[in-house]
Formats: sequence, C-alpha cells, structure tokens
Amino acid sequence: MTTLVETHRWGLSPARRWRQTLGLFALATVVAAALLVPFALGWWLPDALNAVVPVGQFVPLVVSLLLWRRWRATPRLRDLWALPVPSVRRLLGGLALVTVAVSSIAAAQTLIAWAIGLPIEVESTLWTTLPTAFVLALAMAIPCFGEEVAWRGHLVHLLDRWPGWPRVLVVSTLWALWHLPLMATYLHLHLLDTPQAIASTVNVFAAGLVLGWVRERTDSVWPAVWGHALLNTLLVLVNSSTVSEDALSPDQFWALHAIGWACWFVAAGVLARRRQ
Repeated sequence: MTTLVETHRWGLSPARRWRQTLGLFALATVVAAALLVPFALGWWLPDALNAVVPVGQFVPLVVSLLLWRRWRATPRLRDLWALPVPSVRRLLGGLALVTVAVSSIAAAQTLIAWAIGLPIEVESTLWTTLPTAFVLALAMAIPCFGEEVAWRGHLVHLLDRWPGWPRVLVVSTLWALWHLPLMATYLHLHLLDTPQAIASTVNVFAAGLVLGWVRERTDSVWPAVWGHALLNTLLVLVNSSTVSEDALSPDQFWALHAIGWACWFVAAGVLARRRQ
C-alpha cells in the first residue's frame, strides 16, 4: 500500500516521476541529436542549420506529447504544459517582468563590460533595429513554445513536489545538457570554437534560471515562451551590436561572459526572493 507521502497529485510515486523526467530528457536528446547526424556525416551544408534548428525546437514538445499518451496517470495536456492563464493581469505582469529582466540583463552586461574597460562599441544601427527584435520575437515564440512546454511545462509538473530552487536548477541543467548535441555540431562545422561552445552552454543554463523563476511566479508557461524568444532575438542583437568576441583576448572573453552569468544569477535570485 502506498502512503500519502509516496503518492503525488496524479498517482505517481517520486521514483516514477524521476524516471519519467530522465526519460523525457533522454529521448528528447537522442531525437534532437539524430536530426544533427547529417551535419556530422557531411550530408548537409551548414546553412541547413537555419531550417533544422527550428524543427529541432519542437522535438521536446513531440516527445512530451508521446510520453503523455504513453503514461496514462498524468493530468490533462493543457495542465501538464501549464497552458491555462491564472488571470490576464498575472499573464501581462509575467510578460512585462520577463521583458524587463532580459532587457536589463543585456544592458547591464554591456555597461559593466564597458566600465571595466572591455572593448565595447555600440553600433549606430542598434537603436533602429531594436523594435525589429521585438517583432522577430513574436515569430520566434512559435518554435520556443516547442521547447518550453516540455522543459518548463511537463518537467516542472513532474517535479512539482520539489522545492523551488532544486526544481529550477534541475530543469535548467537538463535544458542546457539538451543543447550539447547542437553545440557539438557548431564545433564540428567550425561555427563556434571550444570556449564559445562552453560559454554558450553555460549561458543557456543561466538564462534557464530566470525563465524558470518567471514560470514559478506566474504558474504559466507563456511568459517563459516569450522570455525564450527574447533571448534568441533581443539579447543576440544587443550582444552582436556591442562587441565582437573574435576581437577579445581569452581573459576578456571570459570576463564578458562572467559578467553576463552574474547578471542572470542576480536576476534569478531577485525573482526567487519575490516569489517566496
């Protein structure tokens, strides 16, 4: 006989929930890696990544859907994916919060890097293209939805009996590890060097902490979807328009990224404190 402590809201024991968490991660990683095999074999040109990556972003959604159908003792899909909106006010507040967070982190990283003497030079086109980044984010939100419903939807539900910080840390870690096949492909195609691949993976983890706490605060996946889209548009635009990583020395490179990580960690800490 199972006890109340051993049984979760949807009839799954802690051990089974953990197995399902690792199963979702493992299957999503294997399928995403399989999509990238043609690049490793030289069958596809690097330019094809522009089409394959958005497709790959839907892999977690598909895997989550298949596992939801396979594991019957789960909630309704919309609840599993945290699609219901608690209230319009809370949703709009969450969207505004994550927009301010990502924008502030991008600005803070640039200003701190400039203050400590890193070679920061703001391109004049940045100010005219900033509105475009928000428009592009609306389109980018579609493939980002494919990731977020699994990582900060399905997995958060599976770990819902865990305290906030451990849950956010585990989901962010799995999300970052899921990106490793893509980073390996970038390395293989010489689109990134080893330090850039390492830094990019840590960037994913650090950003995941903020997205995770926004999800925790709003009880909805939608602000995380929007925040993820801003990472891939606004943050990329600001970084590419203010500094050229190829012109940085190794020490400057790691200093720049360390500033960014510190900004993400501070933002996550503020969000977590306000949540508590």
